[in-house]
Amino acid sequence: MFKKDVQYYKFCFYGFFKNLRFFDAFILLFFLSKGLDYWQIGVIFSLREITRNVLEIPSGFIADSLGRRTSLSLSFVLYIASYLSFYLSDSFSFILIAMFFYAVGDAFRTGTHKSMIYHYLEINGWKEYKAAYYGNTRSWSQFGSAICSIVGAVFVWYSGSYATVFLFSIIPAFLDMLLILSYPKSLEGNLKKKHKRNTSAAIKESWKQIKEQVKLLSFWRNINLVSLHSGYYRAIKDYLQPILATAALGISVLTKNSVIQREATIIGIAYFLIYLISSIASRNAGRLAKQISQPNKALYLTMISGLACGVTGGILIILGLEWWGILALVLIFPIENIRKPIGLAKVSDESESDIQAFVLSIESQAGSLYTTILAPIIGLLADQQGPGFGIAVCAGGLLAINLLLQISHKK
Repeated sequence: MFKKDVQYYKFCFYGFFKNLRFFDAFILLFFLSKGLDYWQIGVIFSLREITRNVLEIPSGFIADSLGRRTSLSLSFVLYIASYLSFYLSDSFSFILIAMFFYAVGDAFRTGTHKSMIYHYLEINGWKEYKAAYYGNTRSWSQFGSAICSIVGAVFVWYSGSYATVFLFSIIPAFLDMLLILSYPKSLEGNLKKKHKRNTSAAIKESWKQIKEQVKLLSFWRNINLVSLHSGYYRAIKDYLQPILATAALGISVLTKNSVIQREATIIGIAYFLIYLISSIASRNAGRLAKQISQPNKALYLTMISGLACGVTGGILIILGLEWWGILALVLIFPIENIRKPIGLAKVSDESESDIQAFVLSIESQAGSLYTTILAPIIGLLADQQGPGFGIAVCAGGLLAINLLLQISHKK
């Protein structure tokens, strides 16, 4: 379908290094170890999403107008500053500052790299393979997450602290920044084509294309269809960590080791398997996309499935059936990684190539908006009745709203 050339492997290794965030499988436990409650954790996640929301569209606009490689390189500098801040943090306010740096870095990254991939496919005449190509490269990201879950667990085991994983995460972030700088200039977009691209002309022309794009109602429908599940996924995925930690205490093995070592072992193995399954799901998204005649229907059905898994998992955890509840919640991960390449390919196909960083930033921003709303609600409910209750209520609410809207639409 497409050639796996040097640039293909650069895209793959970008995703692999990007997801070597050794703290990912332990970040919520890190917050709890600092004495924070679930409500404060929800506020931290909301700050991340609000900051990303405010800067998402301007950052995509800057990337399209002034340079995508520059935008991505800046994001990794901010990530490194964030990781150092997390490692040194000793209070709620310090953690908020660290998360702010992380969110700004995210804003300059999300959408930008995807737009470079899609631009590369257009240059080579492989536009029809967007779902398959992006699914393949995304699978490397998930594989990176799987590896970093095990490696992160090793770091936590030997250090006896969740903070050290932030320090080690600086190394792959720096390597990814160097990799981005090696990308060809052609992936910057049509910077040289547009009036030989002085800054003012670049901004004016990009703005003209953007105004035409946002007038389309179908554009906003597609954005919402993709982003709602992504926002829900980001809001609930980290709450699996304390649920796994609680379940780990009931396992008879490793009883001679410390609590943090037992948690690290169980969570590291669990997240390794979760992201390995997600990697396989993402790799096969393109194959699935070829068999789907109605992408919108497929995206809707997978969204309902993901929400139903949240309701089921939360209820099972409330009833004390932790492992069955964990299994239901784990299914949300591959569902998100199947639907994401299909959804982004659809959004990309219906937008101008020169403003794709902006368009894909809108999609990411919409997902962030849902996470901003859901994260503190889940945190507040989790403080009252536990993480399972928070997940079940929020997933159930979203499921009910979507089913009512669907019934209303049919009538």
